[in-house]
Amino acid sequence: APVSFFYNTKKIGYVSTTPLYTNQEDIDLYKLYFKDPNLAHTHDTTFLYVIPCHTISGTPSTPRDQQDSIVINALKGMFSSLPNLIYMGDFNTRSSSEPGYEYITQPISDTTFKLNDPQFHPDGVLKYPINWDAAPTQCAKDLTTTTRSSTVPNSCGTTGGGKDWYDHIFMSHQLAYGGDYISYIQNSYTTIGNDGNRIGVSINTGTNNSAPANVINALFNFSDKYPIRISLLATNRISGIDDLLSKDGSVRINNPIDNNGICIHFASDLNGQNMAMGIYDVCGRNLSQSSFNVSSSVMNKNIPLVPGVYFIRFTIGGYSTTLKVVKE
Repeated sequence: APVSFFYNTKKIGYVSTTPLYTNQEDIDLYKLYFKDPNLAHTHDTTFLYVIPCHTISGTPSTPRDQQDSIVINALKGMFSSLPNLIYMGDFNTRSSSEPGYEYITQPISDTTFKLNDPQFHPDGVLKYPINWDAAPTQCAKDLTTTTRSSTVPNSCGTTGGGKDWYDHIFMSHQLAYGGDYISYIQNSYTTIGNDGNRIGVSINTGTNNSAPANVINALFNFSDKYPIRISLLATNRISGIDDLLSKDGSVRINNPIDNNGICIHFASDLNGQNMAMGIYDVCGRNLSQSSFNVSSSVMNKNIPLVPGVYFIRFTIGGYSTTLKVVKE
């Protein structure tokens, strides 16, 4: 059966549903669009793709590894690189070394079809490899199974208290680093109700101030899973700085920008070429224009910016791409 999927229709519109896997469980791709307040003027917005899932549980991981590979391979057949995309749900993962998990996150591969587990990338709270089934203390605040140590209040679901991390929200590289008007707000990933002291005990055992008491008790009674959450920032398209012709993945910026300047990553085929760079504020005002020769795969530009949200447009060889960045 398909996984239930809910969204706020005041902010998000529905476009289509595409089946990616149909068998014991159904895994579908939902195409949504951001209801940009300027939509009537610009006739343009950005899309968000969401894949809710519930994979096969148990040991070995082979059945769910197969499910994950089918989903990722389907995406490779649909896109040249991943757009704003979230793959989320109960993956029943036991460790970061499961082949299915590795195929999703590809920690050593290129970023074209890499999906980021935010606690590892971009937040950097955790480092690979981790075996949360054998050593849950390595990621105690991220454990999602289970909110109950016993069959109380009912026998539905799993018991044993916090012991495993089955549930994940994976994000495409573009979404994680803000390449197309929707971006992950760094360090917003949260396991609601898990204060890091839940290994082997219920969510409401002892003192748990990570959420209001009524929320803690509701989670204990309602579900054997800790819910997880991320926050995303959607930016309105502004006339005058929309993309002319985007060469996806050619340019990436470390986001947010710190006081050390703008750290820019370039694809290898741009080396030696002349790059134009324009910086704009959220009102579309032109703050800076410059050009430079791409002499390295990573370059730093010391352009003073006050804290805020900016758009940086790069133009080279007939291609133009605009990235949204935050200056802390």
